Amino acid sequence: MLLTPEQQAMLDGAQGEVMAKVMRSLVMYGETFGAEKMVPVTSKYGHTVISFGIGVMKPVYDLYDQLLDAGAVSKQQFSADPLPLDPKVPSNLLQDLIFKGIMYSQQKRYEAQLDKFGMLGRDAFTCACYLDEVGNKPQMGEVLSWAESSAVVYANSVLGARCNRN
Repeated sequence: MLLTPEQQAMLDGAQGEVMAKVMRSLVMYGETFGAEKMVPVTSKYGHTVISFGIGVMKPVYDLYDQLLDAGAVSKQQFSADPLPLDPKVPSNLLQDLIFKGIMYSQQKRYEAQLDKFGMLGRDAFTCACYLDEVGNKPQMGEVLSWAESSAVVYANSVLGARCNRN
């Protein structure tokens, strides 16, 4: 895969071990799909599909802490898929114990990480990130960084933007 001098330097560790791992992951991903080079993301905002702090994913949130500590944050703000629990919906003690205490035990930690990574705001949790009220609607031909299957199909097919297979 053809890399720019800046990308090659990052791969070689010029920005630290964590960023070298990030670049290695991107290169391996690109090579898996036959990419000849990386293309710049041109859209204003990104989108991530993970919005829940489920306890079994604790190692992922530990990795996110490493990325944040290394300064590996997005240059774009982004939206995310809907939250698993709506704080406006009443719940009973058993539901709180199961959902907040056990199942989504990492939720507060993960939401704090999303904010540090560049989350658009508290109203940017949606699986329809292209809607006008979200403010994440790309222009025709823009290259996106989205990871929501239905939104990727909509962006590529209806809006004329370009998104990969995240």
